[in-house]
Amino acid sequence: MNPLAANGGNVLLEVTGLEKQFPVRGGVLSRAKNWVRAVNGVSFALDRGRTLSLVGESGCGKTTTGRLIARLLTPTAGSIVFDGQEISQLSERALRPTRRRIQMVFQDPFGSLNPRLTVGDMLEEILKVHFPELRRRERRERARELVTRAGLSPDAVYRYPHEFSGGQRQRVAIARALATEPDLIIADEPVSALDVSVQAQVLNLLVELQENSGIALLLISHDLHVVRQISHEVAVMYLGRIVEQAPAKLLFAAPVHPYTRMLLASAPSLESGRRRQRSLPEGDPPSPVNLPSGCPFHPRCPDARPECARETPALNTVAPNHRAACLVHAPAAGDSTAG
Repeated sequence: MNPLAANGGNVLLEVTGLEKQFPVRGGVLSRAKNWVRAVNGVSFALDRGRTLSLVGESGCGKTTTGRLIARLLTPTAGSIVFDGQEISQLSERALRPTRRRIQMVFQDPFGSLNPRLTVGDMLEEILKVHFPELRRRERRERARELVTRAGLSPDAVYRYPHEFSGGQRQRVAIARALATEPDLIIADEPVSALDVSVQAQVLNLLVELQENSGIALLLISHDLHVVRQISHEVAVMYLGRIVEQAPAKLLFAAPVHPYTRMLLASAPSLESGRRRQRSLPEGDPPSPVNLPSGCPFHPRCPDARPECARETPALNTVAPNHRAACLVHAPAAGDSTAG
């Protein structure tokens, strides 16, 4: 079992050594001249009814990780075990039963909704595919129930996507994700384009749905306030790798990895609305096409040592339920807490 599993027998999703490389093509024949390592050895586990958040700067690989788990992309390497079944290399036909149980909510709900269909038609189309035993009247009634669960009025089934506000469209997207009765929802920046007040409404809806249905939630976000509000566990990604993972309260109270501390320092303070006064590393992340040797964060790390440029740190246990990939904070030789 993945050592990052939180509660053992209740694991729904188990990801081990996940990798995704994209070719960089050039020349007359458009041959692959190099490779972008978008996801580079990611491992984690998610329990039923829990929320795990992937956070990090743009380009860190968190969205690609979500799309790999939803099998919108095929992994280059690694394992994705969903409810005991390995799904990383399944064919489209073999994936069909699993797709019903894993749904995505995207950042731009308008772009993911069919503008030519009413909400009711959209939902009924999904129900017809996944629940062919339902009659037309039953599908229409189920569609009304879904929009009601998502916090909209039942007559929303007669309206088109352009007739809704941004927050309402995101509720429609959530209703669509719920239509297949999933066990896992992958929410990719679900509230980043919404006003703060609307963000709170959508987040509260997700929490309520999780409490009522036991759905597991993989949240992908750069907004640390959102992550702190609804997450049970947080995994911090940098250049395709997880560099720190811990329960949300522990990670925000006592971050270990210098990159995590950088992220927290750069987030506006909830109390004052100002950025915390703490020295931040300079420069942009290295190119994923040409990763630095050793620890990928060492060129920007204020705590870097000479060995950081030579050795790639593993994700080791640095405290109970707390793991970090940092040579400075690595457990001593012989320490039984190493994961």
